[in-house]
Amino acid sequence: MTAQSEPTKIAVVIPYFQRKDGLLGKSLESIAAQTVAAEVTAIVVDDGSPVPARAEVEQARQTLD
Repeated sequence: MTAQSEPTKIAVVIPYFQRKDGLLGKSLESIAAQTVAAEVTAIVVDDGSPVPARAEVEQARQTLD
C-alpha cells in the first residue's frame, strides 16, 4: 500500500467591516493571485458592515472561477 499525503491546505480569514465597495474584491483577487502549491480557502466574516459582503464575494467567485 502506497501512502499518499494530503495536499497542503491554507485558510485565509478576512474580518469584514467596510464602508466603501471594492476593498473585499481586491483582497480576494490578491489571495487568488498567490502562487502556492496548496488548496486555498478564503473565509469572510461580515460583522454587520454597512456594505454587505455577499455581492463582492459573488462577483469575485464568478471572476476568479
